[in-house]
Amino acid sequence: MQDPLITIYSALLAQWGGGIIPPVAGIKFTTQWFDKNITTPQITVTELTTLDRPLDLGYGTVRVDAVYQIDAWVTVLRETAKGVTLAKTYKWNMRQEIKRILKANLTGLTDLKLLILNDIGRPLDEPDGTPPILRFSQLVGVIYDI
Repeated sequence: MQDPLITIYSALLAQWGGGIIPPVAGIKFTTQWFDKNITTPQITVTELTTLDRPLDLGYGTVRVDAVYQIDAWVTVLRETAKGVTLAKTYKWNMRQEIKRILKANLTGLTDLKLLILNDIGRPLDEPDGTPPILRFSQLVGVIYDI
């Protein structure tokens, strides 16, 4: 079985830009945390929790419930007057694309029984940072058997 983190990451990477909204160019996809040294938009996929539950006597099958966090990060570049507006547009487009891909893959990803959008997502902007960073975070529940 492939690590579900890699499965979700691969689905985002492979299906990115297939939506109606124009895709944001130059995005860095990673399973690491946000890299402040990179100014291009970033998508990060990280694991938050896992819970293993035996389904059969003797532990023949174990059901795993896991929660992953998908974040869209956009650094506000103030070289032009459009910096903040452009960053907000990028964040919105990235948010919509993440949700589109996740909804399209609620079932059917390799080895995963189900993907669940745990919440509607939330903004976690850092306007006081230097430079400011716009961030959107989406929690995704995953169920699979091992």
